[in-house]
Amino acid sequence: MSGNGGKTHDQLCVELARAQARIAELEAAHVPATDHSRFLYVDASPVPCALNDDAQNIVHLNPAFIRTFGYTLNDIPTLSDWWPRAYPDPAYSQWVARSWQQRLDQARQQGLPFEPLEVNIRCNDGSRRIVMIGASALDAQINDLHLVTLYDITAHKQMESELKQTATLLENVINSTPDLIFVKNDRLQTILCNEAYARAVGKDRESMYGKTDLENGWEPGLVYGNPDQGIRGFIHDDRDALSGLHVHNFCDPANINGSTRIFDTHKLPLRNEQARIVGMLGIARDITEREEAALELQKHRRDLEAMVVERTAELENANRELESFAYSVSHDLRAPLRALDGFSQILLEEYADKFDAEGEDCLHRIRHAAQRMGRLIDDLLALSRMASCEIRREDIDLSQIAETAVRKLREYEPQRDIEVVIEAGISGWGDACLIDVVLDNLIGNAWKYTGRTRHPRIEFSVSEVNDTKVYRIRDNGVGFNMQHAGKLFGAFQRLHKAHEFEGTGIGLATVARIIQRHGGKVWAEAEEDLGASFYFTLPGGQA
Repeated sequence: MSGNGGKTHDQLCVELARAQARIAELEAAHVPATDHSRFLYVDASPVPCALNDDAQNIVHLNPAFIRTFGYTLNDIPTLSDWWPRAYPDPAYSQWVARSWQQRLDQARQQGLPFEPLEVNIRCNDGSRRIVMIGASALDAQINDLHLVTLYDITAHKQMESELKQTATLLENVINSTPDLIFVKNDRLQTILCNEAYARAVGKDRESMYGKTDLENGWEPGLVYGNPDQGIRGFIHDDRDALSGLHVHNFCDPANINGSTRIFDTHKLPLRNEQARIVGMLGIARDITEREEAALELQKHRRDLEAMVVERTAELENANRELESFAYSVSHDLRAPLRALDGFSQILLEEYADKFDAEGEDCLHRIRHAAQRMGRLIDDLLALSRMASCEIRREDIDLSQIAETAVRKLREYEPQRDIEVVIEAGISGWGDACLIDVVLDNLIGNAWKYTGRTRHPRIEFSVSEVNDTKVYRIRDNGVGFNMQHAGKLFGAFQRLHKAHEFEGTGIGLATVARIIQRHGGKVWAEAEEDLGASFYFTLPGGQA
């Protein structure tokens, strides 16, 4: 029948010969030749059987034969009827007939058992069966009959084909990987490996099977290691795997084709169906280039790090020199500026009657220029401090800081009638003193650039964008052309003429420096004569 439990070809042949011998023995020993009941033992066999005589007649077919192939004795009374139906291809039919006769003659002449013949039979319904045919002569008392057994091995052949396909697939998989894959038995002899492993060793795969690492040419130092120096060899990891451990060697050196390569190696125990360890599986990945790159990167990182330390020291020294220079310049410039302003004021107060209107105007211009230069020096000093001052972050109330900035502006220009709307409870994480400078500048700008607006309005609010707080100061003043927005936050960059709006051009540069030192961003949007909006963010200002 079709079930065979995955038996090998040789096992099937042995079972077939035993079945034939048993049937022949029972027929010859217990059944009279003239009695029709002599076929009872054949009919009881689960193996398809036929009885043929020397005249090429098919005398009897058992039920298993009829079930398996669908032919009855009426369909195939003789072998001449059987051949074309079972083997419709003429060339194949001739080959079967010739092979069949050769085996019969050999068995009769040499007194040997009939050698089983594997054939492909077409059944009555057109399906195909792969069959192992055997024959044995019965006792001469039974009219020179010989018993033909047709052992159905279709399922076995299908399983064999599937196993072969699986083995081919597995072979292709392990050979397609660049990793070294190898399997050893419990005596640490190689029983399977892929092409990558064979190339590494420099041998053919088959030539390594059944041999240990030493027999396959690995150096003794790699196999046994150097225990005195704590260097484990291959054999120690192999034995650990055979003991049931999963061995992972992150840095496994091996001499491959005359050069040392580094491998990341895994070794695992292999178990049979009874869970007994029968060998070990090894997988080794060549990481030489990766390790070399890591070492090179580490070296470069140390050299970056060294350069950063050096540059940081240089920058700190430069900052100290710049700060010293700034204070020196401030002191040296303030004295003559104060003199210009002071002596101009004396001339205006005590010698006013000596000047005409044009001379008095010149003195006022001198005083104004000196005062503007003083403010410019103050702003430059403030900007330079932003690069080196320490930032002390804390939770701060930006609404309160904005209120204070507006109050100072109202005290300075009480005649201004300007609407200011500050959202309550705006908070942030930053340096209170520095954020005070930011809001002073931004609100001061809005205050200044709404000076010509009929109904001036300033708003301070906060919104959420991608879970981040975005702060906004908005006004309805003169605005600016967005084509020039890139100049806004540079030192001495002005989008309006000095005679239109006073200023030194340092304020927004200071704002940008403070926000950047906080790790935030600052930007602006505007339209001419329709106002401007300035935005900024602060790290830690997540909603």
